[in-house]
Amino acid sequence: HGCNIGGQEGHKAANCANGTVNWREKFGDDAFILREERPYVEEPEPDYDSMAEKAKAYAQAKLAADAAVNMDTIVQAAQTEFAHCIKVAPPAPAAAPVAAPPAKTTIAGWTTYYDQMGRPYYHNAASGQTLWEMPAEMRAAMAAST
Repeated sequence: HGCNIGGQEGHKAANCANGTVNWREKFGDDAFILREERPYVEEPEPDYDSMAEKAKAYAQAKLAADAAVNMDTIVQAAQTEFAHCIKVAPPAPAAAPVAAPPAKTTIAGWTTYYDQMGRPYYHNAASGQTLWEMPAEMRAAMAAST
């Protein structure tokens, strides 16, 4: 990019015709004072066994504290304390039990199975093919039987 001395695009500072920079004037004497070299001090190796014991003790204490918390009591206290400023929605009705999927059926070599969400899928054991959409052969056989 541009020259860091003259600011001209396309040439290097070493080739700048605008002269040189008085770096001492630009940055001050403190920028050019050599600092004392500091000796390297090796840090002692951490006591990993002690750290592991402390972490295990903390985890056990946290689990015990979490087990002692009764969320129903906390929710009740919050509802009582803040009843005047918030409306608490009534509890949601219990979810209806999930109906068992229909029994598997085999028509025209295709067997209907159901996944965990109750969606049907179709498998042909002879060809090893599996489809999410009802196969045309199965649809035709069902139409012919009605």
